[in-house]
Amino acid sequence: MTAERSSNPPDPVHDTPAGGVADYDPRRPVFAVPYRQLADQFRGREAALQEVRQQLDAGRRTCIIQAAGGHDQGGLGKTQVAVEYAYRYL
Repeated sequence: MTAERSSNPPDPVHDTPAGGVADYDPRRPVFAVPYRQLADQFRGREAALQEVRQQLDAGRRTCIIQAAGGHDQGGLGKTQVAVEYAYRYL
């Protein structure tokens, strides 16, 4: 089971008035991550999360991969690391 944020970021799609275009407000940045944050249930990948943070803070491009058996495989938590990063460092 996944945990949701206690206060969800603005949703530019659903917060837009019917038939209109939402006005830009810097106090309400666009944040569109179609996955839930695990928050306190996110365990075991803190090092990967911090490595991404260091790379981006240094102005470097980064990608989240975990090689297994010679190629990148699904189900290893790459997407969740990206999701956690997005929510934590908005």
